[in-house]
Amino acid sequence: MDIEKILDAIASSTGGVLRVPDKYLHHLNSEYCTHWRTSDMESAYKAREIGRLYLSHYCRPSVVGRMPTEEDAVRIWFGGPLGWVRDWTVSHWLRVRPYLSTPQVAGNENTTTNHQR
Repeated sequence: MDIEKILDAIASSTGGVLRVPDKYLHHLNSEYCTHWRTSDMESAYKAREIGRLYLSHYCRPSVVGRMPTEEDAVRIWFGGPLGWVRDWTVSHWLRVRPYLSTPQVAGNENTTTNHQR
């Protein structure tokens, strides 16, 4: 999974904005001894750095229980660590998916599924 490609797609779908919710930003700071602030998300460079850390931390096999997909990453971005199982994040995935140039596997055009924990 290419985190840079996913961040590009998310930014494209949101008008160039990358924003990690405050509660997860604080968690990342405590986990990684960083000192990111909400205002840091206003810098495109810092927002991307935070985004890489966020997806690297929350979108990994030990969290998802299998190899995460692009769909998992997008849904986690918008829905937090459990976003990949939350039904309301499907609409975010459907909005971002066109910005990802990953070809669909024949017979698997609808990749949105209800993941089980």
